[in-house]
Amino acid sequence: MSDAGAGRATVVVANTDETVCEVLARVVEGAGHEAVRVTEPTQVVGGVLSAPAMALVLDLEAGNVAQLRSLRGGDHPRSTSTRVVVIVSGPANALQAWQADADAVLTRPFRAAELHDALAEVLAREPGERTAVRRAHIESLSA
Repeated sequence: MSDAGAGRATVVVANTDETVCEVLARVVEGAGHEAVRVTEPTQVVGGVLSAPAMALVLDLEAGNVAQLRSLRGGDHPRSTSTRVVVIVSGPANALQAWQADADAVLTRPFRAAELHDALAEVLAREPGERTAVRRAHIESLSA
């Protein structure tokens, strides 16, 4: 597991299933971060902006990709600076997540250590590297 990253960060964990949300939040807390739980898709953007969150762990399910696009399209500085780790169920969903400006994508099933590492990596990534990482993943999934 990587020790890179920005130390303790506030991370919004978004999943409509309260149990899954709680499990993911505990994994985030296990990585040393503070987790803010959001189970209502319409509250994802507000949760990120009011927390103030440095990262978002978003389960790509009905309504959530729209919330990611809404976050990224906002005019608040954290709309684009917040790092987003998206959890998906397969390559088509992964492509959709990268196209919606995800910073990392995890495919189910994954281990807690993988989420820890993804958070550390995206929090440590320089702002200028984010677009190149997205583009590389989009190209690899579109090939």
